[in-house]
Amino acid sequence: MLLRAAQEWRSDLSRAVFIGDSAGDLRTALAAGAHPLLVHTGLGASLAQDPLQQPLLAQCSQAPDLLQAANSLQFR
Repeated sequence: MLLRAAQEWRSDLSRAVFIGDSAGDLRTALAAGAHPLLVHTGLGASLAQDPLQQPLLAQCSQAPDLLQAANSLQFR
């Protein structure tokens, strides 16, 4: 669905940031070529502490909440 929307809207996903709180969100971003950003709200808090997820998290930016995530995008 993400790839189809990007194609329809002629969007370059390599310039997109995909904000999520689950491993599935982060994997979706990576698979689509977008930049994953994990927020530590919702499922994100426990995901950030899971040692088994460290290889995935090493490929992601992180923020404590959606506001901080949005603020970090202003400087990209």
